[in-house]
Amino acid sequence: AYGTARYALELSATGVTTVAFLTLALAQLWHAFSMRSPRSHWLRNEVTGNAWLWGALTLCVVLLLAAVYAPGLAAVLTVVDPGAAGWAVAVAFSLVPLGVGQIALRRG
Repeated sequence: AYGTARYALELSATGVTTVAFLTLALAQLWHAFSMRSPRSHWLRNEVTGNAWLWGALTLCVVLLLAAVYAPGLAAVLTVVDPGAAGWAVAVAFSLVPLGVGQIALRRG
């Protein structure tokens, strides 16, 4: 994510830090989906059927949006709006561990 944000998107150092922060935070959120039983379906399982999980994910995404777009909070955290491309990089790279984990779980 760093190289893509820095060189392909030509973001500032703060923008690159923001993309890295968002990538890590989102990857931690998606990790919850790796907690399913190896024998369960990858999409419909005990984890994805948990309403509390979806509520927690929604709250965490709202907090991430606030961290980037609430002026006072963004200043304290030293983050900036990474733009649509920066968000796309953060989301895409944050999904990589989940995808690799699901493939490994299937083969395991």
